[in-house]
Amino acid sequence: MKGRHPAIAICILLSGLTALACGAVGSLLATPTPTPTRTPRPTATLAPTSTPTAPQIGREKKAQSDGTTLFTDSEGGYEVTFPAGWTVVITDIDDMEALLADLPEQEEAVEELLAMVRQADAAVFRAFAFNFGAQFGLFTPNINIVRSEDPLISSMSMAELVTANVQVLPNIIPGAIIGENGVAQTTGGLEIGHVAITWEMQDATGKAMPLTQRMIMFKPGDDAVTITLTVPSEAGVDLNPGFEQLINSIGLLD
Repeated sequence: MKGRHPAIAICILLSGLTALACGAVGSLLATPTPTPTRTPRPTATLAPTSTPTAPQIGREKKAQSDGTTLFTDSEGGYEVTFPAGWTVVITDIDDMEALLADLPEQEEAVEELLAMVRQADAAVFRAFAFNFGAQFGLFTPNINIVRSEDPLISSMSMAELVTANVQVLPNIIPGAIIGENGVAQTTGGLEIGHVAITWEMQDATGKAMPLTQRMIMFKPGDDAVTITLTVPSEAGVDLNPGFEQLINSIGLLD
């Protein structure tokens, strides 16, 4: 939109990203009291088909022999490898039904989460990943990939993107504290921007839970892509090494 300030464009993008990364995902994924006597509902809602499902809006994920998952966004012009232990979900009905089948004990909570994911704009929210093995209390660590085609964001340099995030994030996340930030390069030589923030959210019981989020940005062509890792600050499992592997796995497609 002509005349719009870049910070407004950043805020529009980040407000949606933050809602999915922390508030909604954090409160919906966990079921603290399992209900084994509940009769599970069928998880499949589509008729069986022998033909493979085509990738949705230029996206595809492939499980690798080492337990990692290769995610390719052919429309966005990049690929990235999620570390082992992460369940990768795209906004595709078959993919979400498969997740429900793998997690029957959390069926109701995950159904609520996937209903939210299903409503996300697939042109913007490209992929979600959840580490159920590292769940901490009522929060499940998650990674989101967001792609922006906004011409204002795309026209900004990486340093300008980082500065805009540092300025805007405290306004859309009350109490957010900005940590390490700047411009760097992956081991493959790709320029990235990075911002770390901490803040507190209330879980479903009303208890305050400190969260840490790492955000990295890169530009495959004219678009801007943001990948975030959101974890409980007090979790006993360090997921940063895996996220570093993910960052250094980013590749641009020809």
